[in-house]
Amino acid sequence: MQLIVRALSVLRTVAAADDGHSQRELAALTGIPVGSVHRLLSVLEEQRFLSRSPTNKRYFLGPTATRFAEVHNWWGATTLVQPHPAVGELVARAGEAAAFLTELSGERLVCTALSERIRPRRLFAEVGQEMPLHASAAARVFLAFQPETVVAAMLRGCPFTSYTRRTPAGASELLAR
Repeated sequence: MQLIVRALSVLRTVAAADDGHSQRELAALTGIPVGSVHRLLSVLEEQRFLSRSPTNKRYFLGPTATRFAEVHNWWGATTLVQPHPAVGELVARAGEAAAFLTELSGERLVCTALSERIRPRRLFAEVGQEMPLHASAAARVFLAFQPETVVAAMLRGCPFTSYTRRTPAGASELLAR
């Protein structure tokens, strides 16, 4: 039982932090020894309850945890987390109906924030959703700014699932665009 209580304590602590937490911070905040926190974080990240930022090594709720947190509002729209104010500003300044942000989680791109101005119109993205590397504008922008070796490694495992007749069927077709 102690293991479950500790895992839930870590999840609760991460969920309460807008800026995530480091491993040491989580140990201090939860009172759990650093070694135990390390093992818990490894499992929670592997199971995608937590995501570790590749830039600052801080832990945030991952796609699996955010799916548990799903709440439906009266429009029938899905809201998982409160988007950062900058996402809402982007929507307003660009005059768009919606915007979303993605972040690299392991080898996957995951939608981490979403802001919609016009509720009845829905995006085809939700917080926690993986973005196909070959079939989403967000992924193409991400890939465009990565070194060729990183792009090649990421696309090597890409299934190139066809969503429409215009979906790239392979890496060479995607890179040509």
